[in-house]
Amino acid sequence: MNRFYVLLETNDAYAPLAGTSLYSLFKNNQDLEGLTVYLIDDGISPENKEKYLRLAEEYGRELNFIDPEPMEKILRQNQVSMYKGSYTTYYKLFAVNLLLEDAQKVLFLDSDTVVDGSLQELTSWDFHGAPMAMTWEMVPEKYKVHLGLKADSRFFNGGAILFNVPVWREMQCEKKYLDYMKEYHPHFLFADQELSNVLFHDQIQLLPLKYNLHTSYFLYPAWQLKKIYRLHEDSSYTAQEIEEAKKHPVVYHFVGNTAICRPWHTNNHSPLTPVFDRYLREGPWRDYQKAEMKRGLMGRIQYGLYKMLPKSLYAEVHHAMLLHWLTHAERA
Repeated sequence: MNRFYVLLETNDAYAPLAGTSLYSLFKNNQDLEGLTVYLIDDGISPENKEKYLRLAEEYGRELNFIDPEPMEKILRQNQVSMYKGSYTTYYKLFAVNLLLEDAQKVLFLDSDTVVDGSLQELTSWDFHGAPMAMTWEMVPEKYKVHLGLKADSRFFNGGAILFNVPVWREMQCEKKYLDYMKEYHPHFLFADQELSNVLFHDQIQLLPLKYNLHTSYFLYPAWQLKKIYRLHEDSSYTAQEIEEAKKHPVVYHFVGNTAICRPWHTNNHSPLTPVFDRYLREGPWRDYQKAEMKRGLMGRIQYGLYKMLPKSLYAEVHHAMLLHWLTHAERA
C-alpha cells in the first residue's frame, strides 16, 4: 500500500488550530488509503498531544510527532535568524528528509487551514520533475522586484506545499535553503515562502487554487484583486478558475490582515469564519475560547476605509497600504 504523508507544524498556542485542521483532514478523507500524518512538535502540551492521538485513533490513522531539536540545532549552528522569535516556520523544509525512505509525496499544510474535501487527486499527482507544487500568491509586482525577482515573475504561497520527495532529495533542496540562509542571513517578511520563491521560483509546479483557497478570494471579485495586486495574466488565476475553486474547495487557508482579522478572533470580519467555526465546533477543540485581536492604528484605519469607500476606490488605497507594509515592515 502506497502511503500519502501529510505534514503539519505547531506550537502549543496554535495547537487548537492545527488540531481543527487535522480533524477536518481525517473527516473528509476517510476513504484515502495509507494516509499518515507527521506533526512537528514545537512545544505541544501533554494534554493537546493526547487529544491529537485520540483523534487519530478515532479515525484509524497513524500520527507521528517529530522532535524539532535536530532541525533547530542545524539552524542555530548555521546562525540562521529566527522568524518571529521561533524556528518553527523553517522546520518543514528540513522535516521532509526525516520521513521514511519510501515517502514519495508529502503534503505540508499550515495550521491555519481546514481540509474541506478529498485529497485523493494528489496521491497520483504528476510533478513533471518539479521538486514541489504550490498555488500562486498575490503580491504586487514592486514587491517581487524588492525581493530581486522580475515584476512578472510567478510567486507562490507556502500555506500548502506538495513535496516531490525523491526529486527534493536528489536536488538537495534542503542544502540549497541552508546555504542561502548561511550566506545572506535573510530577514524576510514571510520567511520560508520568500526563500522558496527566490531560490526555486522557476522550478515550482502550479497547483489548482482549490488546494489553497485563501480569504482574499472571498473578500473581492477577481477584477478588484487584479487591481489591488497589479496581477499579470500569466502569473495569476483567471476569474473562471477562481469561481471554480470557490465552488469546489479542498483546502481553505485563513489568511488575514489587521483590518479583517482571522476567524479565531472575536472581532474578526473574515468571510470564512463560518467555515472555521463549523470544524472548530465539531472537533476536539470545541471549547476553545476566541480572543480579541488588538488592532493598531493602521489596522483601524484600514478597516474603516474598507467599510466606507466604494470598492473601486478602496482597491487603490489597499494597494498603496499593502505595498508600503510589504516594503517597510520590520523583518523577523
